[in-house]
Amino acid sequence: MLCLFRSYGPSFLPLTLSVLIACSAGCAGNAAPSDDGGIDCEKSESTGLYLLGFGPVVQDLLVGGSAQVSVIVTRAAAGGQDGHPEADYSVSFRIVNPVDGVTLERSEGVTDLDGIATVGFTSSKDISSAIYMVEASSPDTCSVNFTMDVRRPLRQLRALTRDPFDTFTRTRVPITVEATTDGNVKIPNQPVVFTLGRGKTAQHIFSTVDAQASGETITINTDGTGRAIAMLTTGERAISQLEVHAEMSGTAPAMVVVRIFEGGAKACQDATQCPLGYNCNVSLGVCEPPPPGPTPSGCSTNAQCQPPTICDAQTGRCLEPTGGQCDPIEGTGCTKDEVCIGGLCAHLPAGCVNNAECPATWVCAGGSCAPAGAPTGGGCLRPEDCPDNETCINGDCRPKSVCNILHDPDRLKGTWQFDSRLNLSDALGGFVGSIMGASEALRDLVDGDFGIDGIPSFLQKTVGKYVSKVMHKYVPPWTQSMIVTLGNLNDVIDDMRVVSTVQVNPVGPDRYVCSERWELLEFEYRGTKISSPPSAIPEIGDIKIENYTSAEVCGEWFLGRHAVKNKVGGLIKWALEAALNIGSCVSSDVPCFSSIEHALMVGVECGMIGMQIDQLIMSMFPSAPSIANFVSAGCEAAKVLAASQLSEGLEGLKTKLTFLELSGTVKLPTPGQDTKLENGVWNGTLGYPLLKGDFDGSFTAYR
Repeated sequence: MLCLFRSYGPSFLPLTLSVLIACSAGCAGNAAPSDDGGIDCEKSESTGLYLLGFGPVVQDLLVGGSAQVSVIVTRAAAGGQDGHPEADYSVSFRIVNPVDGVTLERSEGVTDLDGIATVGFTSSKDISSAIYMVEASSPDTCSVNFTMDVRRPLRQLRALTRDPFDTFTRTRVPITVEATTDGNVKIPNQPVVFTLGRGKTAQHIFSTVDAQASGETITINTDGTGRAIAMLTTGERAISQLEVHAEMSGTAPAMVVVRIFEGGAKACQDATQCPLGYNCNVSLGVCEPPPPGPTPSGCSTNAQCQPPTICDAQTGRCLEPTGGQCDPIEGTGCTKDEVCIGGLCAHLPAGCVNNAECPATWVCAGGSCAPAGAPTGGGCLRPEDCPDNETCINGDCRPKSVCNILHDPDRLKGTWQFDSRLNLSDALGGFVGSIMGASEALRDLVDGDFGIDGIPSFLQKTVGKYVSKVMHKYVPPWTQSMIVTLGNLNDVIDDMRVVSTVQVNPVGPDRYVCSERWELLEFEYRGTKISSPPSAIPEIGDIKIENYTSAEVCGEWFLGRHAVKNKVGGLIKWALEAALNIGSCVSSDVPCFSSIEHALMVGVECGMIGMQIDQLIMSMFPSAPSIANFVSAGCEAAKVLAASQLSEGLEGLKTKLTFLELSGTVKLPTPGQDTKLENGVWNGTLGYPLLKGDFDGSFTAYR
């Protein structure tokens, strides 16, 4: 009988104990492993020495991976002496069914002061999938046998962009694929080639997210989460089917069919299903283009204005429904408790707690509202705070001449791509308590620091010591870094990158309505990028922001307040889960877990831990009662607590972080050079109605 059992993919079923015994007994050219007597070993009863497995006796790993096998040697109580671990004792290790490419780091191990001896098992990437037996033995005891199930991973490339994918003309959309092994282990830094198939035209072009490279084909390396994202320019006309292919070596290609619609031809139930700038006519069930805008002589009805603006019949201008008009240069037109921002009056409160209580583009600093652009230690609130030949623009006194630069009154119209960085960690202080609780529960489990009822007092110290040591054998090594991650959420959610498309439509001289869709979310966790289009995250879906207004004033673009509702908690939950997943799934040694809850529930075998502690105690104290059930029950309770607190903590983030509000400003370059904007500033608020935190951010934009 050949002792190399082939696995047939990720659903390979464990072999039964009888098959393993039959295999180990019939390996040609190798001595079969002797029976594992444990505490019933006759040889041990005469010598007083016991050799026991310490940690998992069956382990899964991938070809090219490595693992450790550990035993513990104990001496039974005798002659009035208590039982104890046997230090400085030699244990022999061998692979029962050796082949080239499978090795042990050494053939002899010596026990430490705790009686534990450990050797490393390593497989090369060239071997086949098989089950290998490792035997530990000594002259004074029965042997202990370990099973190493080594599998060759199955590479896979799958599309995360839904298929078919519906979009519109004259836009850029992300096409996302994910490279994995066995559907779980992410493959970073893997080149993926994107090409176009049936339906392509010269107008269909790929580009990187930052638009630094483009072409009819493009190669993009996967990030730390195994994802590669190519931006597709959809062209000027409708296409019923455009095939997008993605190829990676060693596996079948992935394909997404893109269906490109003209805006007005697309059926809809709400505006999120329409092109940017379009509205959904719910009664007709179709997308409609934005209103044509006011005539040169001004608007006369609301139908000429794009929501949220309405027609101010007195002036013929499309304006927001709140806030009267004012002169931003002279500061006239507002009451004494208002300020003129972007040509509209805004209420200025006497005090504030967070940015949301201040006018758009202003921040709450020291309990008072102030313009975000005010220089440190100075600045202005109103034009009257500046010298006669200057005016107040975003908190800074500037020459009035900057307000007289000739430019087209609709020069900012068109489709822009914003690349933003939001410093969300500044706002998270009040929301991480539940995650901290999960971190503490996980640490207690890993350290074996959990209650075990029913154990005699004279055994408690020994049991506590070895439960901690055996837990570290069962819990994956990456778990310690996960505890740190959970304990410091800011380590993950430090700097969120958002790439968005913004359609800017003019509604009057230097006044605009902006329609925005988030195309890409990205975090960085310890040097590894975590990125995805919102549409590829089931709990989030498309993020299309309700229209908001903006205005150019004296060479500065003021972007009005706008909100992302009921999405933020989900995206932060996704980022944290992705970070946890990276910790467990980027290793090439062992099959990964889909989540830390999965790792705890499947990887920590409380029944086996209880049995090993029980055998250890009985080998040193033969008259001791069985404690296997007590240890197992304590372990199970701690495991369930850690998993449930983690799940509750993640759901708590999703529930509490219900909205994100932003407003911003950016200085505009001279006319004719205004296709790229740099050094834009965001200020925002994160949270829910009863608790909010402030953050800032930056952006660049180009069209």
